[in-house]
Amino acid sequence: MASRDAANPALGGGELVLTHFARALAAAGHPVDYLCSRFPGAPREADDAGVRVHRLAREELLGPRAFAAYERHFRGRVGLVVEDVFGGSRIPFLCPLYVREPIAAFWFQDHLPIFREQYPSVLVPPLAFLEHFIVRTHQASEFFVISEAAKRDLLRKGGPPNRLHVYYPGLPETLRTAGGGGPAASRSRRFVCLGKLRRYKAIHHAVLVLERVLRNTPDARLTIIGRLGEREYLEEILRLVAEQGLQGKVDLEIGATEERKLDLLRDSRALVAPAPIEGFGIAILEANACGVPVVGTEGVPGDALREGVNGFRVPFGDTEAMARPVERLLTDDPLFDSLSSSARSFAAQFSWDRSARPLLDYVQRLEARR
Repeated sequence: MASRDAANPALGGGELVLTHFARALAAAGHPVDYLCSRFPGAPREADDAGVRVHRLAREELLGPRAFAAYERHFRGRVGLVVEDVFGGSRIPFLCPLYVREPIAAFWFQDHLPIFREQYPSVLVPPLAFLEHFIVRTHQASEFFVISEAAKRDLLRKGGPPNRLHVYYPGLPETLRTAGGGGPAASRSRRFVCLGKLRRYKAIHHAVLVLERVLRNTPDARLTIIGRLGEREYLEEILRLVAEQGLQGKVDLEIGATEERKLDLLRDSRALVAPAPIEGFGIAILEANACGVPVVGTEGVPGDALREGVNGFRVPFGDTEAMARPVERLLTDDPLFDSLSSSARSFAAQFSWDRSARPLLDYVQRLEARR
């Protein structure tokens, strides 16, 4: 059960992980049904690499509809329920309240920093309580977490210590092994911000970083690449660009194809990851695979961003601190070339086959017990 499937234009990073894991289960010979939300123009049923996709309802209504579908079609007929515990704009699935089969619960990140950035302050306490309640209801579930940082956070929130499995996301084989772009001399003085346009991603901080970088590097450019999550937030970014007098220095690539995204990365010299928290940061791996070092906040897990190996870490919200390493990567060719090489090596270790192994091993243990 997840908010969106691979064909959904609003697909997020967590759902990307789950679609790859569903395909891995199907490739291993397991029948897989993927319950998710509908979107305009999509058929109710689809096949995705052997996975049976069921688009049940609008995302806001997906929780209750997934419960009804489970009761009608799947209770007593499946060996495992895989659940995205907390994601999208839907009501949480709360599978332990009605599912009797084993549950593999996927947990991607600490949600409290997201609540603080995304919602009015009056909503933060009830949302934090809901997160705590969800963790408590999943004490008998097997948790799959995307980083060591996510594991530590879940343990602090009361997650079951003997039921936590860490995995890492992967990259497509073609990207992982194809090699990145060229050296610094062949690239533009461009840095990019890659991610879904939602307020908690703090993409507007990248605009403020550009304003500071331009003081000493007047040919610098910023390209924002991503899916449209909130139109109001996009309009806020455009207003900020105008207020800072940065028209002509900021390029928007909303809804860019995968090919276009990779072309832009291979022409860039830095990626900024300004969000207060990241589950892991698949965008970081994509940038690294293209030879692009990353300047991210301390909310990016250390598993994904290692100081001086594939980029730099700065405090969240300190755009002045973020601007300094960005400017160095745009202007210091030897520094860029060194980090670019180590970033490519770092990204090469992440494959989807390796990523899915903890879940496949768990399924194998379930079958052995049965």
